[in-house]
Amino acid sequence: AAGTYPVSLTVTDDDGATATDSVTITVTPGTGGNQPPVAVISADPTSGPAPLVVVFSSAGSFDPDGTIVGYFWEFSNGRTSSRENPRLRFNSDGTYTATLTVTDNQGATATDTVTIVVGTVTNQPPTAVASADVTSGDAPLAVNFTGSGSSDSDGTIASYAWAFGDGATSSAANPSHSYTAAGTYVATLTVTDNGGATASASVTITVTDPTVNQPPTAVASANVTSGIAPLSVNFTGSGSSDSDGTIASYTWAFGDGGTSTAANPSHSYTAAGTYAATLTVTDNEGATASASVTITVTNPSTGCTSNCAIVSNISLSVRGNGSLVGMVTVVDENGSTLSGATVNVLWTLPDGTTMTASATVSSRGTARFNLSDFGSGSYTLAITGVSLNGYTFDADNSVLSGTVVK
Repeated sequence: AAGTYPVSLTVTDDDGATATDSVTITVTPGTGGNQPPVAVISADPTSGPAPLVVVFSSAGSFDPDGTIVGYFWEFSNGRTSSRENPRLRFNSDGTYTATLTVTDNQGATATDTVTIVVGTVTNQPPTAVASADVTSGDAPLAVNFTGSGSSDSDGTIASYAWAFGDGATSSAANPSHSYTAAGTYVATLTVTDNGGATASASVTITVTDPTVNQPPTAVASANVTSGIAPLSVNFTGSGSSDSDGTIASYTWAFGDGGTSTAANPSHSYTAAGTYAATLTVTDNEGATASASVTITVTNPSTGCTSNCAIVSNISLSVRGNGSLVGMVTVVDENGSTLSGATVNVLWTLPDGTTMTASATVSSRGTARFNLSDFGSGSYTLAITGVSLNGYTFDADNSVLSGTVVK
C-alpha cells in the first residue's frame, strides 16, 4: 500500500556491543489503475449419461493486484450459484454451458465458460487405410505393407490385424510379407479402436511365376559372299534381336581363325577356300544364339587376259516401301565400264523361292535389278552370266553373289 515506511537495522558483535542504522521507504499510489482478475473454470466430469452430477471449480481464478471477492455461476439450464465451487445435477440429455464471473476488490470482473454434454456418447468407428509398396511381381515377392495411416475420429487405434491372403497374419501396423507362390492375394487390414469398434481395408497382390528367359535371334549377313582373294567382306549382325531383353554381346568367328566382337565387322580373306563365318549373340540374361554365312574365296584366274567381262561389285539395298534394289557393276580387265553388257541373275527369296532376271549395263557401268517386297528375311542376288559381243565372262575374277537381310 502507499505510504512512508522507516526501516531500522541493529547489529550486535560477539562482545555484546550494538550499532543501529535506518532508512526510510516511500511508496506512492500506482499510476496503472486496477488490474482485472482472471477467471479459470473447470468441471468434473464434462460428459456422461443423465442424471449427471458435475462438480464445478473456480480454484484457478486469481487477481494480479488484489483479491477475488465475488463468484457468480450461470448455467444454461437457468440455474445460478454464488459459491466458489458449486455442484449441479443435470437430469436431461443435452449440451449445457456453465459461465463463471469473478469480481475483484476493485469491482473489475472476468468470465470463463465450460461445456457439459449429457447423454449416451456413441463411439465412432475407426477408418482403416491399407497400402503396399508393390502390388505385383514374380515369386518370391517381398511386400512392405502400411497400415499406420489408419485413424479414429473420437479415439485411438488400439490394434492392427493383417491377413495376407495366403494364411499368414501379422499384428504390426506396418508389416512385411513374402509371397512364395504365384496367385492373386487379398491382404486385409482390420483396425480396432479404443472403444472396440472395427474397420477393414484391403489391397490386392498379384504374384506371377518367374519369367523364363527367351533366347535371342541371331541374324548374320555379308555384303559379298564370294570373290577372289584377297576378298574384303563387310558383315552385319545388328539385325539380331531379343524378344524379352537386349543383345548384350556379339562374337564373330570368320572361319579362318579371325574373330571380332563388333556388331558389324569387316574382314579380309587372303586365301582361297570356303569359310563359314559364324555370329554368336548373347542376351542380357546369358542366353545365346548363332547364325552363319558362307563365304567362297577363289584364287585369281589367269584364263582370261583380254576382253574380259568382270562383275566387280554387287550392292543390295532396301527401299522405304520394302522393295529391294540390286546394282551390279561390270568392268573389263582394265577396270573400264562395259555398258551394253547383259547381266543374268538369280534371286533367292526368304522362303527359298528363286526368280530369274536380266538387265543391261548402263553408261554408268551398272545394271539395275528391282525386286518387290516378299517379306522379312534374307535375299540373295547371284550372278549366272554376263554377255557382250566379243567379251568373255570371267567368273573366276568376279563377285558372284550378294546378300541383304530386311
